[in-house]
Amino acid sequence: MEKTEKTREASSDKLKIGSLLGYGLGDTGMLVGWTFLSSFITYFMTNYVGIAAGIVGTVILASRLMDAVSDVVVGSAVDRTKSRFGKARPWMLYGALPLTICFALLYVVPDIGNTGKLLWFIIFYNLTVTVFYTAVNVPFNSLTPLMTRDPSSRVNCGVVRMLMGIFAAMAVSLLTMPMINAMGGDKGAWRIWAVIIGIFMGICILLCFLFTKERYGEDPQAIKKEPLSLSKSYKSLLGNKYWVILTIALILTYALQGVLQGVNIYYFKYIIGDENLVGLASMAQSLPMLIMLFLTPLFAKKVSKVNLARFSCVGGVLTAIIMLINPASLGIVIVKSVLQGAFMAPFAAVNYAMIADVADYGYWKSGVKCEGLVNSAASFGTKIGTGLGVGMVGWFLSFGGFNAELPSQPDSAIFVLKFMMIGIPIIFSLIQFVTLHFYKLDKEYPAILAEIEQREASK
Repeated sequence: MEKTEKTREASSDKLKIGSLLGYGLGDTGMLVGWTFLSSFITYFMTNYVGIAAGIVGTVILASRLMDAVSDVVVGSAVDRTKSRFGKARPWMLYGALPLTICFALLYVVPDIGNTGKLLWFIIFYNLTVTVFYTAVNVPFNSLTPLMTRDPSSRVNCGVVRMLMGIFAAMAVSLLTMPMINAMGGDKGAWRIWAVIIGIFMGICILLCFLFTKERYGEDPQAIKKEPLSLSKSYKSLLGNKYWVILTIALILTYALQGVLQGVNIYYFKYIIGDENLVGLASMAQSLPMLIMLFLTPLFAKKVSKVNLARFSCVGGVLTAIIMLINPASLGIVIVKSVLQGAFMAPFAAVNYAMIADVADYGYWKSGVKCEGLVNSAASFGTKIGTGLGVGMVGWFLSFGGFNAELPSQPDSAIFVLKFMMIGIPIIFSLIQFVTLHFYKLDKEYPAILAEIEQREASK
């Protein structure tokens, strides 16, 4: 009888396709916006608005440092949210519209002088990323442990969100330059395209709110206890060693992605010779990544999540080394993109399942449920990492003597473009591999989950 009951509970905890697709729509919208920002914001600000590359990079990194505060603030607020919609979903409902508006206004830079343009960039970049993107993305990342405790469903959540997100990101990479050129290739074209992307992002976030449901939002005894204090939440978070390890790994992952996405358009324009080929490289990377994402749930049944993550690190090194054959060859770049997509997929698929496991580990260790705060690791790692990566693009360009007004760039600028495409991936991937060596939660998790369920059953 007891075994039958446990089987029934496990079956009911598996997410249905509607919930998975609804969840995936959230990442679809946010990745559309994020891909457009991380891939083109530096290029737009340097080549169309006229802000120096080094200044753009500094603004972006400084904004990401402020995100270190906003992510934790929002994560703490999510843990204290109580509504008929749950803990995380209300933030998505009320944050979608202001995020859409600020995202569009970021690209509507008026001709108000150099200082005015810079201030406009600083204000609306921070409103978009530091405030409203955080207010939506941290709660969204908190949804997985709130929706299910079934390990396979958690992996499926990661796979579905990445599959849908990759299609969306690939569309942005493929369509942006052709659409901009078709609409005149000026600042007005960028404004129109930004509005279209912003509206699409907002609609996807609202659809995610509608088609998802939270099932594990409260401690069974939460009503009988005093309100969760900030000090208890932070003590639980900082005492969670696996949160620290995974956050470092995520920062490195997204810093590398930020560098590669930010440098791509410069690399294709000044080394390959045609910036319109950026979309081709994106497609070459995305298609094998999609195939590997479909296969990752099968691999996850046989291979631990952390080993899949390490596999991605090894791939980061190997694909960068391939570029040394001929950095100026379009064929080599395409081959590198294909292999990079295949190697990136496993960690991309499992990292959010790992974060959900880390949240459960923290609850098991401290007795404090703070999914929002723990899952701020995902948003924190994404934005700090991407900000560091995109910021590095601006700094390296400035260091190399890049000048947007020149039809061709000096050798020093070409060198830093190659270093960002080859050297940075090798360095970051090796550091990430070493960091993940200390992640042992996959082996410990089954016993931890069993003890959590035993505790809750006895309350």
